[in-house]
Amino acid sequence: MNKKIIFAWIPVICLFALILYFKNDPVVHPLKETATKAETTEKEVTTSITGDLLFEGPLYEWMDNYQFGNYFDQVKPYLKGDLIIGNQEVLVGGDELGISGWGYSFNAPYSIGEQLPSLGFNVLTLANNHENDRGLEGITNTRQLFDKMNMFTSGMYLSQEERNQTPVIEKNGVRFGVLAYTYSTNTYVGSDYDYAVPYFLDENLQFTQEYKDILKRDVEAAKQVSDVVIVAMHWGTEFTYELTYTQQAATEYLNELGVDLIIGNHSHCLQPMEYLTSSTGHQTFVIYSLGNFVSADVVVDRSNELFKNMYQVGGIVNLTICHDTATKETTIKNVALTPFVNQYENEYQNFRLIPFNQYNETLASQHYRRQYSDLFTYEVIKEQIEQLYDESIMIN
Repeated sequence: MNKKIIFAWIPVICLFALILYFKNDPVVHPLKETATKAETTEKEVTTSITGDLLFEGPLYEWMDNYQFGNYFDQVKPYLKGDLIIGNQEVLVGGDELGISGWGYSFNAPYSIGEQLPSLGFNVLTLANNHENDRGLEGITNTRQLFDKMNMFTSGMYLSQEERNQTPVIEKNGVRFGVLAYTYSTNTYVGSDYDYAVPYFLDENLQFTQEYKDILKRDVEAAKQVSDVVIVAMHWGTEFTYELTYTQQAATEYLNELGVDLIIGNHSHCLQPMEYLTSSTGHQTFVIYSLGNFVSADVVVDRSNELFKNMYQVGGIVNLTICHDTATKETTIKNVALTPFVNQYENEYQNFRLIPFNQYNETLASQHYRRQYSDLFTYEVIKEQIEQLYDESIMIN
């Protein structure tokens, strides 16, 4: 046979042999990826929480035309995440109702409320003992301002119809029902607008069945329209780390109702945090108090020396709320506390909030409070903070 013909057939024969080989050996076939990564059903919402925004007279006097200036600059980096929650303890009723930061009757100019979004706040709880300091007009002015700003609020209502509904805010596909209550108000709420202020105690400051039923109704309604239920409670006794009976009773009751996060305030000092587990296994994270976020009082009457000093110390909590859309379970994790000192010097000058991880004894010695107490020191403050929290809380 012609050699040229033989060589011409060699590629054809080789190709045919390869086809037969691969046909009978499936191992060499290209692998197809049949397993795909399962879509996660857990959604995370990062959250920052502060204590009371209590704007007092000396702070107004230091401000330039009621502007914050650099007061919040050093703590602002900690106000981060999807939800940033604060308790606005002062009405923002405007000049026409009289600006006051004295005498336990408070009202702020509109500019105070208008600046809060610049700090990051997108949720304000408004239920507190100063809520009725300017009557219905103060409530109306405050709510109308925040509504105009599209600021989400809870705990101050303009009608009975509104009181009967759950305020809901959505972040990252998770719906949050936010409820807020106060133990009482400093002035009597008229019967013609008693819908405006939500209480959790009766007029004798007792946690009665009537008020348990109110909480149960509200929480069950919140569960119908939200994935996660947060309750803010203005409660307890001022100037103490000790929890009252009503704090503990209300906490246990809310835990049994299935509330996910409780944010307490009113004590004007830091208080403990803890996880509670109900009889059905539901876990609630409780922040009893984060002290003051904003304040300005060097004397602090009605208190002893220790808590006059700790009145100057507040906290910011950063945490992650995880909600599983499949199991409907919610967990709170990555809890970190950043304590800070409300620093101001002689005669209420140079106000600024300083994270405690940036604080030192030199700054403590310059604080106006040091003129009233030799115990206002870096080491004493550090000891007080550390004794309040167990290993489940990361202290920054």
